[in-house]
Amino acid sequence: MPEIIYRLNSLAWSTNKFDIRPYKIIFQRIMHTEMDFIDIHKGLYHYIECIAYAAEVQRDERFHEMLIRLSQLDIFDYAINEINKEDILSQRLLILLLMIYRALYMCDQVAGYKGLVGLTHCYDQIIASSAKKVLNNIQSRFREKIW
Repeated sequence: MPEIIYRLNSLAWSTNKFDIRPYKIIFQRIMHTEMDFIDIHKGLYHYIECIAYAAEVQRDERFHEMLIRLSQLDIFDYAINEINKEDILSQRLLILLLMIYRALYMCDQVAGYKGLVGLTHCYDQIIASSAKKVLNNIQSRFREKIW
C-alpha cells in the first residue's frame, strides 16, 4: 500500500472543515489511469479504497459523484461476471465494490442501497452475506431512530 494512503485515511477522521480536495485529485488520477489491479505497486485498489473509506467516515455528500463513477468502472463488470468467480482479482474487486456501495449508502444515497441489494444476489456467498449484514445493520439503526 502506498504510504500516502495512511495519511489519507487519517485525514478522513478530520473534524475541522474537512477538505475533500486531496480525494478529488486522487479520483481524477484514477479516472485517467489504466485500470491495472494486478500490479500492486500502483496502489490503484488502495487509492479507490481510501476514497470510499473517507466518504463512509465523513458521510459527506460531496463524495457522491466520485463514488457513483467509481462504482461504474468497467472492471467491476469483470468481477461480477460469474465466469470469473475463481479469479482472486474478481474477489478483491467485489470487496472493493461492496465498500463503495456501503460508503454511498452512508452518504444517504439511494444508489448505495440499490448496489448493496444487488450484491445480496452475488455468486460469491461471502460478498452476498456481507451486503446483507450491512443492510441489516443500517436498517436496525434506522428502526432505533424511529423509536
